[in-house]
Amino acid sequence: MKTLSLLALGALTLSACDFAGGSPDLAALPVASIEASGLAVPAGVADADGRIDRFVEIQNAVGQTIWRSATTDADPAEAFTVTVPEAVQVASSTQGVLVAVYDYDTNFTSGSQLISRSQTFTATDLATATSLTREAVDDRGRTTGGSFTITSAAQ
Repeated sequence: MKTLSLLALGALTLSACDFAGGSPDLAALPVASIEASGLAVPAGVADADGRIDRFVEIQNAVGQTIWRSATTDADPAEAFTVTVPEAVQVASSTQGVLVAVYDYDTNFTSGSQLISRSQTFTATDLATATSLTREAVDDRGRTTGGSFTITSAAQ
């Protein structure tokens, strides 16, 4: 009986920790728009017409999608701007996030291919600036030419 009481007390204590600590508060990432220019497009990405089916994601530092744009047919050589119409939430204001641009394979042979991604930034960085400019990098963090300008919705 004593053992059962101790187990019940332990379970109650552990469940109370969840209620007392609560879930972490999410922080707003105040992104109004994302502009990309001069991105190097890998060979073989373009469709037969020379265009790409592009979409943009805001990701956390390990590559998990936080927000994704619609897919658009685009000339890969042209600069473009994507509007972020809804509020984006991140785990904390100091969590590193990045912007990634992908080509969606319309032939369904390889899924989506990364074109480029930005260097990381935080919600705090964006809340204190009108805009941020980050260099474009590949999946190994090497600069590839081009840049991303992230415009703040907080200003």
